[in-house]
Amino acid sequence: MECLPVEWQKISAQVVNRFKAVAGRAEMHISSEARGTITTLLSIRSVEVVDDIPGDAAFVFDQKIRHLKINRRGLERIYLMGTKRDFDGMDPVDFCEVAFSLYFFHEAHHISQRLIEFEDVQAMKRTAGEDKLGEIDLLADTVAAQLFAAIETENAFEGREFYCAAFVSALNFMVSYCFPAFGFSLEKKHKVQRALGIVLMAMRGQRAIQSGQLQNDFDLAIYPFFSKDFTEMMLMGLGGTPSMSVVRVYKALRPESTKALLEILDSGDIEAIQKAAKLLA
Repeated sequence: MECLPVEWQKISAQVVNRFKAVAGRAEMHISSEARGTITTLLSIRSVEVVDDIPGDAAFVFDQKIRHLKINRRGLERIYLMGTKRDFDGMDPVDFCEVAFSLYFFHEAHHISQRLIEFEDVQAMKRTAGEDKLGEIDLLADTVAAQLFAAIETENAFEGREFYCAAFVSALNFMVSYCFPAFGFSLEKKHKVQRALGIVLMAMRGQRAIQSGQLQNDFDLAIYPFFSKDFTEMMLMGLGGTPSMSVVRVYKALRPESTKALLEILDSGDIEAIQKAAKLLA
C-alpha cells in the first residue's frame, strides 16, 4: 500500500489526536525538556502537510494563528527509505505514523527552542557554530523519541519497561530510515556527532532493558564531540545539569575507522551498528 500525498494529512490528524488523548498522562514519563514541548504541541491549533515551503525549511509556523505547515518533502524522503527496505515488515501506514510522529515532535521542539525561522538556523551556524546546531538537533531527536515512547506507553496502558523499549525503537527507526534519508558525511562533523549520539543512546537504552535498571536516566541525551582528526571524543550528557566526560579512543576512532562506522550507519543494520558502537561505549 502506497502512502500517497493525500494520506499524509490523514496521518497527521491521527497522530495529533492520539497525542492529545494522552498528553496529560504522558508527562510522567519524560524529561522537563520534553514537557515544555508538550505545552508547545497543545498550543498548535492546526497542522498541514504541504508542498509549497520554499528552500530547505522543514516547517513554517505562523505564531499569530498557531498554524504549523510541515514540508512534505522530508516525510517522503523517509518513506522512500522505507520502500527500499520493504518497511522491514512494518505495515506501511504504521510506518508513516512513526515517521510523521518523530518528524512532527522534532520540529515542535525547535519551536519550543524558538528556532522557528529558517534564517534563525543559519544565524546559529554563523554565530554559535555547527557543533551547537548539532547539539540542539540531537536534543530535538531525543525529545521526539521521548514523546513517541510516552504516547505509545500511555495508549498501551503500560509502564517503564514498555517506555524504554519504545524509546529505543524510535531511535532505531531514526538510524534505519532518517539517517539514510537525509545523509551525513565526514565533512559535516556536527551531523556525524549527532548520528553517533543517537546510536549510543539506543545502546544505553537497550542495556537498561537487559539489566533491568530502568530507574536510571536511560533516555538522557548524549552528544559526542570529536577532535578534528577523529582520534579523541568528549561525551556530553544533556539532562538537567550538563555533564561531560573525555573519552580517548585510539585505534577505534582513526579517521578510516570512522568512515567505516559511517558506512555501517548508512546501511541501517541495527546489529552491525550496535556492534561497531561498542568500541566507543
